[in-house]
Amino acid sequence: MESGNRDNSSSYHVLPTRGLYTVDESQYGESTAYRGKVYFAPHDAMDLLIYDTSTDSLSVVSTASILDNGGSANWLGITAYEGKIYAAPHWADQILVYDVEVNVLSGVPTNRVAVGPTKWNGIAAWEGKLYAAPFGVENMLVYDLATHEMSGIPTSSVCSGYAKWMGLIAHAGKLYSAPVDAPGNCDQMLVYDVASGKVSGISTAAVATGPWKWHGMALLDSKVYAVPANVHALLIYDTETGEVSGASTRAISQDVHKWAGLTALNGKLYGGPQLDEGILVYDPATKNVSSLPVTEAVSSSMPKRYGCMKNPDNRCATFNGIAGWGKKLVCPPYDASSVLVYDLP
Repeated sequence: MESGNRDNSSSYHVLPTRGLYTVDESQYGESTAYRGKVYFAPHDAMDLLIYDTSTDSLSVVSTASILDNGGSANWLGITAYEGKIYAAPHWADQILVYDVEVNVLSGVPTNRVAVGPTKWNGIAAWEGKLYAAPFGVENMLVYDLATHEMSGIPTSSVCSGYAKWMGLIAHAGKLYSAPVDAPGNCDQMLVYDVASGKVSGISTAAVATGPWKWHGMALLDSKVYAVPANVHALLIYDTETGEVSGASTRAISQDVHKWAGLTALNGKLYGGPQLDEGILVYDPATKNVSSLPVTEAVSSSMPKRYGCMKNPDNRCATFNGIAGWGKKLVCPPYDASSVLVYDLP
């Protein structure tokens, strides 16, 4: 039997962003929390957006110094590592680097590995190196933070072509990326073993097939999770046993582009609302799937973009991504005009 309920005991608010950054009609996606602040990757934006959980306030840092022309999907994927924030270049040509101690933003060119649009989507760090998951290119990006060496790891033996993977998790010497698979021809989670240098795949077909499967990843208790976009199950991979499984989300929603972004906080998984009007909640202890409605936040954050991404019901993608700190869940605006802040009990 599928579990699922909408918990109406909500406590949330929105912080308007209009007039805050360089271009008002800016999109953000993917989030990371670090030392009490949440950082949002600039999607169609020219500023790094920052939320301070202690002051409940927003600020921005311009990316103009490393972005020649603000365009579509500049950086997709963001992570924190040893005092710095890093975002993966998608259309942009440099890794975004933000030093939180000195408040300085810089970039690292990646043209030695790949050039052009739709390069990487998802970034993670492991033992002094940064890795980015291939989206439209055929190599995983590797950047050595000590030597500044930039290299690529071929991944076409697992899947090739456009829109393969989205998100990246580093755990116990391995990198994992879930198939977003926009064309619908890749049903393999990408795995890279740092020690052996081996690239391999893990079939996810038993959980779901088809295009645009999962959109965001998180790690909790040695298990890798990915949140469903068009499919109807949370992806679960046990790194210790090798078991692949899913947790059905059909009782909550059977829509498209339901959630984007996934975070682990206080023993639970939370998926950010995109076209759905609720935060997805998964409790691994009880295996219960539920939702935290944010309908009023969606209504009050009416889309700011003309012709925004819509589903057949004419709804726009309000938020895109999620991160947690303390008892707060924070989601950045996509087609919305506000940041969503949800206070957990």
